[in-house]
Amino acid sequence: MLFYVKNNFIATLALTALFALAFLLTVKLFYLPPPLLPLDKFLATATIGLAAIILSDALLHGALYALFKQRYISYYRELVYYFDAQQPRHIIASGLLAGGEELVFRGIILGGLLHSGLFNTPVSVIISSISFSLCHLIPNRKLAPFAIWAVWESVLLCAIYVTSGSLAATVAAHALHDTLGFSAFKYQRKSGFWL
Repeated sequence: MLFYVKNNFIATLALTALFALAFLLTVKLFYLPPPLLPLDKFLATATIGLAAIILSDALLHGALYALFKQRYISYYRELVYYFDAQQPRHIIASGLLAGGEELVFRGIILGGLLHSGLFNTPVSVIISSISFSLCHLIPNRKLAPFAIWAVWESVLLCAIYVTSGSLAATVAAHALHDTLGFSAFKYQRKSGFWL
């Protein structure tokens, strides 16, 4: 669903606003203070988190290519072209939506579960990550496996949140990751690089 929305500029902005509103209401109603870090620690945490996600992406893509070669390239090419409609404004809006996703999946779901004490940290991370993954299913059988990648990315984002205590750092890391990723897709479509 969320990948589908990211091809529509107005829907992306509307969902971002809805996620932000849901987060603000949840924080107010359930007294969940969003943890903040001083600016220097926030920048370092967001940078380290983004680097970890990019390194993880590179290792995962490399491993999948080594195992499946052209079959993986075929699936990856289809994913890249799934976002063919994206123009620069879509890419920026997608980065904003990624930040909104963090408000919901790490701020409301993970933060709420940790705050409530209903589940321990690993179970809370699993619930948040599966929820995130289900919202990233693409209604195309060939692209559905990329939801598994979303589980892993979510685990990394949860780790950033849990270890740093900073929701803002996860928002920044995810927003930058998606903006860079969709920009890379656009470059690949234009240049044919690795397709």
